[in-house]
Amino acid sequence: MKTILVAVHDESLLTVINEVLGTVAAEMEIEPKPTVKEIEQLMPALVIVDYTEEPEKIDSLFQSTINNEATASIPFMFIISESSKWSEIDDFRLGFDTKVSKDKPKLGIQLRVQAILKKSRTEEGASNKAKDLQQIMQSIIKKNKGIGEDTGSYLTAKPITQQAKILVVEDEPLTRDVLQAALEKDYVVVFAPDGSKGYETAVKELPDLIISDYMMPIMDGMQLLQKIRGTEELKRIPFLFLTAKSRIEDKIEGLEQGASEYLSKPFSIRELQLRVGRLVEDAQYRRNSAGALQGQLSEISLPDILHIINNNRKSGELVVTTSSFREPIYIYFDEGNVVNASYGKSTGLKAFFRSLTLEQGSFTFETKPISIKHLIKERMENLLLEGFRQMDEFEMLRTKFPSGLEAQLRPGTEKAVQSGISNVDAIVLFAVGAHATVEEVLDKVAFTDFEVMESIINLLDVRLITTD
Repeated sequence: MKTILVAVHDESLLTVINEVLGTVAAEMEIEPKPTVKEIEQLMPALVIVDYTEEPEKIDSLFQSTINNEATASIPFMFIISESSKWSEIDDFRLGFDTKVSKDKPKLGIQLRVQAILKKSRTEEGASNKAKDLQQIMQSIIKKNKGIGEDTGSYLTAKPITQQAKILVVEDEPLTRDVLQAALEKDYVVVFAPDGSKGYETAVKELPDLIISDYMMPIMDGMQLLQKIRGTEELKRIPFLFLTAKSRIEDKIEGLEQGASEYLSKPFSIRELQLRVGRLVEDAQYRRNSAGALQGQLSEISLPDILHIINNNRKSGELVVTTSSFREPIYIYFDEGNVVNASYGKSTGLKAFFRSLTLEQGSFTFETKPISIKHLIKERMENLLLEGFRQMDEFEMLRTKFPSGLEAQLRPGTEKAVQSGISNVDAIVLFAVGAHATVEEVLDKVAFTDFEVMESIINLLDVRLITTD
């Protein structure tokens, strides 16, 4: 079993690290103030240090360690708090180029930690809050190669013909290990050590996506991007920059040269996985010369489908059919924007938000002119955020009905005062009538399901309606 040396004083941070280490095949050796001699004796697979405490001494320890021939290749993980309140930590974000490794900037891993903005509804264990940290440690622990041994210029996951192929152009071995651990489950991953080799590999492999570091020897990421975009058979491949260069000018230059996206360090592995998934689906859609898009929701989620259509600025009709709903859901697009949706007699946001609950079923998108009335005007990102927020709130409210949506609603003991209730409350009250189930009221009222459910709860609270 490999050992990880942890130089941390704070109990809250130590708890997080300890829980994460409990999920990987490694043991923790705690030494708040290690020396180079102690590191050489232990020869750990990784050294984790809290850079918020005595940074000058940590700089000195790091420099002494990489200058010692026996310990030079031991990776360091610098955990840097942006809030200095470790008890409030909610997420770990990953960056590879750390300011404490000036002479050999690629030897250190930096983790920036951001404090939570608000308390979550449910308490999470530390390991649930630190999935990035867990994946990084797993990628180091599971390595079969010895300390200091390069992982090689090219690494591939076990080939599966159905999997998309991703080319990662990165010169730092430890970075390649972490990226491989993050992506190999879902994709065939091919690595190249610099832009020149990256271009050769792209021509040979024709990947679905290229992820490239910015600063590399021989040919840097910008030069590689320009060469990719100048080659006919490669120019349509999505290109994701993974870089510490975060200036607006650098991003604009990359986008002007044809980069699909920038992911600035530090970054979240979960964010990386999400962006990679969307870019790969986009690439596979673009390769379909007929422009048809169809498949199963179990293979590609509805939000990803929506993003593909949005990114390609397509106009047309998306039809989703599922056994969960009695009728198909229709979603209409104008130049990539959702402008309307329909399900039975429901239209607009009500029908669209219902579609977001689907995880099974089939879909077909047909490109064609759309003349339907535009009832939805929100941008895609805002639309999805609001949709998922309402879904979460709806699920919380429906727990108030133990018998489910079949619960019967009837007039209550109080009488409505016309000036004392909202428009939605008045419509819901009318829909209840002499009696109706919660589900029937949801179907009758044109407002979104969350808005209707919230109104039902309000009416129950003031006894304008009652339930069994």
